[in-house]
Amino acid sequence: MFKACVFTFTDLHRSRIAAAFVAALLTSGCFGSGGSGGFGVSGKAKFGADSTVTFDRLEIHIQNGAVLDPNGLFIQIQASKIAPAAQPAPGPRYTMLPSDAQFAAPVTIIYHYAGLELPQGATENQLKLAQMGPTGLLTILPTVISTTDKTATTTASGFFTIALVAPPGAPPANGAGKLLFLRKDASGSPDLWSAAPDGSGAALVLAHAPGETISSPRISTIASRVAFTESVGGDASDTRVYIANLDGTGKTLVTADGSVETAGDLNAAGDLLYITHRDSLTMLPDIAVYSLAGAPPFPRTFMTQTSDLAELNPRIAPDGSLLVFQDEKGRLRRMVASAGAKVFAVSSQRVDSFAWSPDSKHLVVERPLGIAGGFGFGGGIGEISALSNTTFFPVVKGTGGARRPSYSPNGQQFLFEFYDNDPAVQNVTIRQITKAGAFTATPLGGALTAFFGESPVARP
Repeated sequence: MFKACVFTFTDLHRSRIAAAFVAALLTSGCFGSGGSGGFGVSGKAKFGADSTVTFDRLEIHIQNGAVLDPNGLFIQIQASKIAPAAQPAPGPRYTMLPSDAQFAAPVTIIYHYAGLELPQGATENQLKLAQMGPTGLLTILPTVISTTDKTATTTASGFFTIALVAPPGAPPANGAGKLLFLRKDASGSPDLWSAAPDGSGAALVLAHAPGETISSPRISTIASRVAFTESVGGDASDTRVYIANLDGTGKTLVTADGSVETAGDLNAAGDLLYITHRDSLTMLPDIAVYSLAGAPPFPRTFMTQTSDLAELNPRIAPDGSLLVFQDEKGRLRRMVASAGAKVFAVSSQRVDSFAWSPDSKHLVVERPLGIAGGFGFGGGIGEISALSNTTFFPVVKGTGGARRPSYSPNGQQFLFEFYDNDPAVQNVTIRQITKAGAFTATPLGGALTAFFGESPVARP
């Protein structure tokens, strides 16, 4: 529950008043070691007054000379469970209002972290207190850690928002390869970008054509070829599929004029493009494959062609053996990568998106909201076998809100898009997490800044 507590005291030099103030704190029910909330404290302190304010896990020691105004300094502190955009926090963050409030001299800030679960791979001695101003920039503060008292201590003249974070060391080893993703420009329209799998070296591959939208990025394992869907005139129901080189050159239309098709997947060699084709009359989707050998027009072969069922969103295994797709209810189905092959069930429940593991044995799936255990914006992600009919999707700890997951090239990490609702970000970002799960996911590459992007797909 949110609580607002106001205490007025006139002379903290007097031990009797100070003792009464401490007693008021202890008996008010407004302060303690519980969850999050907020409070306002109004202190009319004389010059040189000393005081200690405790709220939740935060303890502030106001030294002599820190408050010069004889009428005191009104400070409101609010606790929030939202982690800073730049780095996951193992506990609440605290915001001081008004944001321009400053002490005349540094005050001591102590964060009690006992009982908190640390972020993935972090140790106590790596913990730091970080200060985030109204602009959202994160500054790591000099921090003294006591592993005995389970405290992190720093000094500051004002903090606006302060949080306990674990600055990254070396980023997780995602393996060699390439990452393809979308990143919005200033107008809010997505462009096609590439980067190393750890997020370094991000570079624009192709900007969207005026009035059109890029979606469904795909990348081949061996050839430096990408595929993507582009709307016609910005109409999401009228789409074409293009291929291009990873450096952005050689953009070529694959699908025929008048068709409504979306990119599904490229095989490892980059010479086969699997797509979702929609009938121009019924709009029912089927799966087809284009052979990209030679020059356009490229020949198209239907892998499935049913008059009353839907097959869509094909993904080819990295070894080229199996094709997995979704049916009309969003359930996963598989077939040998041969036209007209027999279809087998992979999941009995709907998934919102999925991707192959590098070893062609597993799938990472996005769980829809409503499935037991789902929460947040997106129901989390889980890993299932590609060779069995899964009836229950396990959830990877720390992936609430994850969408459009993929594997790192070495198969050790999950990459996914995540809407970061931190006031400093409020945008779609790319995060990663170990397959075993963790307290929370980290920004791609373990950076101290959010990695903006969506629809990540990585290949060795």
